[in-house]
Amino acid sequence: MRRHIAAPDFNKKWGEWQRSLDRIEEELHKLYFARGMFERLDKHLKVRNSLLSIYSQNTYVVYLAMGIRRLIDRAPEAQSLYRLLEDIRGNACQISVENYAQYMFKKKKHNERINDSSGKTANQKRVLIESYQKEERKLARRAFREALGNRVQSLCCCDVEDDIKKIEEGPKKGIKKLADKCWAHMDKKKPIKIKFHQAHKDFGLLINIYNKYSLLTAGRKLELDDNTLFSGWDGPFRMP
Repeated sequence: MRRHIAAPDFNKKWGEWQRSLDRIEEELHKLYFARGMFERLDKHLKVRNSLLSIYSQNTYVVYLAMGIRRLIDRAPEAQSLYRLLEDIRGNACQISVENYAQYMFKKKKHNERINDSSGKTANQKRVLIESYQKEERKLARRAFREALGNRVQSLCCCDVEDDIKKIEEGPKKGIKKLADKCWAHMDKKKPIKIKFHQAHKDFGLLINIYNKYSLLTAGRKLELDDNTLFSGWDGPFRMP
């Protein structure tokens, strides 16, 4: 039975989601960096040393698979993307433009900052509060529009169900199964195989799902700037 959060728990629940998103974002960053380094290294290693290329491929695919396995872990104690979606599914009615604006207004401490400001009358403070609230609603509508489409004001649990289904039909059946049977455990059956493009497709799906719910509850997406992440990565290869 799904439990919907009561009004007093509203800010607490959104705070929990923020902390989960931070942990998930950290994991996604690590995997994205590993993917980028592998793709760049592999081009050099295939030319210079086939044994190193094989080692690089084997190491990378294990790292990626185990990382995706962590992201879609269903264990109750896991802080994973899958567990976050399950929690949001049970409380989808709380994710709306209005609630987003209220949470961000409180998180950014607009009210405290205005009340602490000296030299302002009560009416001036009220006008400032209304202005900040209006701005937060504007930012909320922008985030919801990017995540869900035009004129959508709230999240439907069916949207979350669809995303959970995508994970179950993609990464869970593919690369997670590979991680379970080949690296987390020594399976008796013949090892399954998966191609790099499928593994990367599964990883891309998780990034897209993360971005969607991060927009809806935090107003941000994963920042992935290749120019910054991989600046000067090939320095050792250019040394004489």
